[in-house]
Amino acid sequence: SGASCQETDFTQANLSWAKLSGATLVYAQLSAAQLNCAGLEGANLRGAWATKAKLCGARLDGVEASLVQLQKADLREATGKGISFINANLKMANLGAVNFPEANFSGASLDLASLEAAKLMDTKWLGADLERANLSRASLVRADLTSANLIVANLRAADLTEVILRGAQLLESSLENALLKDVDLTEASLFSANLQGARLSKVNLTNADLQYANLENTIWNGVDFSNCEVAGAVFTDAKGLSAQQCQWLNKNGALNVPIR
Repeated sequence: SGASCQETDFTQANLSWAKLSGATLVYAQLSAAQLNCAGLEGANLRGAWATKAKLCGARLDGVEASLVQLQKADLREATGKGISFINANLKMANLGAVNFPEANFSGASLDLASLEAAKLMDTKWLGADLERANLSRASLVRADLTSANLIVANLRAADLTEVILRGAQLLESSLENALLKDVDLTEASLFSANLQGARLSKVNLTNADLQYANLENTIWNGVDFSNCEVAGAVFTDAKGLSAQQCQWLNKNGALNVPIR
């Protein structure tokens, strides 16, 4: 532990269960390396090249991994608080069931990544690219996804309590049965998104775009539709909307709005 391995070549090396806490692995070559269950607490992986690396169950508390290349890497069930993944490349990576509270993914690329059932409380994703990523059943409580790209992302049954999605791109995203409580969707685009069966409580949709969204069987409580674009949005069997809201939705081109 605490070893300096800057720019060292560990390509395809087997480092499973290795104790590498505090190690300096800046710009190290870790492509296809086996780091399953490795202890990397406090390690510096800045700019490391770790495409297709295996980090299943690795312990990553406090790891510095900004600019790291983890394309197609396998991090399933890895754990770690306060990891920095700023501007990292995690395209097509598997982060299924990870537990990464307070991680910072701002500016990171996670296109087509799998984060199914991941625990991502208090995480930051400012401007992150999550296009077509799978976040189904993920817990994103108190996450900040300001201006994130979530186009065609899968957020089915995700927990989005106290999430900031201000200016986020959620076009054609899947949010079926998701929980949206105390969520800021100001100026977000949900164009043609699928929110069937979602529960929306204390949601701010000011200046948001809900055009052609599927809102069938949604449950609403305390939502702000100010300046929201709703033309073509389908509200079949939606519950919890006030008579005033239903009237406003009808007037602004929403479809199948319940009669109150």
